[in-house]
Amino acid sequence: MNKKKKITISDVAEKAGVSKSTVSQYINQRYRYMSADTKEKIQEVIKELDFRPNDNARNLKVKKQRLLAF
Repeated sequence: MNKKKKITISDVAEKAGVSKSTVSQYINQRYRYMSADTKEKIQEVIKELDFRPNDNARNLKVKKQRLLAF
């Protein structure tokens, strides 16, 4: 079985040449102090790597869950 490595925020940051914090701010739509070039670069890398934020990691950070139980 051939498992693909999950793309992380660190992978995006490294490829875009920015910090993990900058990528996090982009993902959370906090562009206030971010240049247009930086936003464009991050967006291109996210598309290229097909990055998808990990909902479980986000839930741990914000201490909320969007879980529906039956």
